[in-house]
Amino acid sequence: MDLRVPMMFLVLLNAALLVAANMLIMINERKREMAILKSVGAKRIDITIMALTEALILAIVGASVGFLIFRIPGALNQMTNHQGFITIVKSVIVDMMQVLAATAAVSLVFGLIPAVKLAGMSVMNVLRSE
Repeated sequence: MDLRVPMMFLVLLNAALLVAANMLIMINERKREMAILKSVGAKRIDITIMALTEALILAIVGASVGFLIFRIPGALNQMTNHQGFITIVKSVIVDMMQVLAATAAVSLVFGLIPAVKLAGMSVMNVLRSE
């Protein structure tokens, strides 16, 4: 039985939950910063894009490091099985692009709700509570 698809789904679900949790923590830590940005003229879309960009960068860096940690031994194993170097490089690049595309999609989807919540905070409510 091929378990690659269910395992990929579970890994992406785990990554999505981590992105959402990380975004919620970021919201709680940066309420004051976002209130100051809004008070000097930042728009909701600017703050949303900023938060999503941070989530995307963190997710892509994490996925790249994790991919390389687990894919390099696989590539070395392919070399010992006398597969061509070009074939191995092509498969690594294709796999990495798939991982990065899936990671980017998941981080943008699951980071959107916390980012919109962050952008929708009222300046006065944030500054009063501190």
